[in-house]
Amino acid sequence: MKRLTALAALALLTPVLTARADNTPQTLPFSQDWSNTGLITTNDNWTGVPGIIGYLGDDAAATSPRDPSLVLTDYPIADVIAQTTPINAAGGVGEMDTLANPCVALQGSNTADNPFLLLHLNTLGKQNIVFTCNLRDLDATADNAVQPISIQYRVGSSGDFTVLELPGDRTLDATTGPSLATLVTPKSIALPAAANNQSLVQIRIMTGNATSNDEWVGIDDISVTGSPLVLSFVVTTAADENDNPAGTNVSLREALANAAANPGPDTITFAPALNGATIAVTGPLFGSAFDIAASEVVTVDATALSAGVKIDGGSQNFRFFYVNTGASLTLHGLTLTRGGGAGFSGKGGAIYNANGGTLTL
Repeated sequence: MKRLTALAALALLTPVLTARADNTPQTLPFSQDWSNTGLITTNDNWTGVPGIIGYLGDDAAATSPRDPSLVLTDYPIADVIAQTTPINAAGGVGEMDTLANPCVALQGSNTADNPFLLLHLNTLGKQNIVFTCNLRDLDATADNAVQPISIQYRVGSSGDFTVLELPGDRTLDATTGPSLATLVTPKSIALPAAANNQSLVQIRIMTGNATSNDEWVGIDDISVTGSPLVLSFVVTTAADENDNPAGTNVSLREALANAAANPGPDTITFAPALNGATIAVTGPLFGSAFDIAASEVVTVDATALSAGVKIDGGSQNFRFFYVNTGASLTLHGLTLTRGGGAGFSGKGGAIYNANGGTLTL
């Protein structure tokens, strides 16, 4: 319960202004270490900080101590005290740009019951999302509060948040004291699979108003990473059809088209009923340009079928695959027969691997 200073009292008498902010979802990998002190120069203005907004988290009905892990709803008032120091007792979100290692920090108070930072992230094409940061005790004053931190997430911009940490992993007090500001608590949290491949995932780092005078906790060295999303497609018919998504079966041609639409790696396998089947194709197999584009990583794997799968071009004048520079194609358990390279100077009757492409058989 932070004491009410003259600055805080003045804030209570000042009308709340509409804060400016950049809530554009940021692609991964994403990081913010606050070393650029020009990002925040004006109170309540977050426009210079891509994808992060600080909020006051004020609740007139709240009592202290305020456990942030129990607060899962939204608070609409954006907040930041620009160019402040850890001796400021106003509470809320503060930009500490005079420190040797600049930081943005949170401090609870009677008028900032649960201040927090809100990250806006675009995880499309990514899986295995991991959030990391360092919680820094910045308050070397005589204050010695129990200052908890809760890290939460949600998919989209509405609905309640979900606490990411199990009870035993939560930070119950990110500070020491009195007159100490040395504690650094590293956090590393894997997000649930629901956060994979989403146009908007929000991560929230929140503290709560303590019973005694609150301390500043820096939220530093923020990082959010993910690995390329691997999608799997199962071929269920030997027909060389292309009615996807209207058809009930998935052909090899349709599976490859689906793989082309995914920016990450893709694996294509075959249903057991296709063991030993022959797929008679009527044209090149991959994409509108009939090639595997740069950065595509595609595996076509029939090794689960004892007799494999045969792809037959009928001796027509086309090749099955063209592996572009920077692309990767892996084929297992397949027999490619009667492809044609006559129209390509006799090169690559089944597969043409361009200079810089990767072909694994």
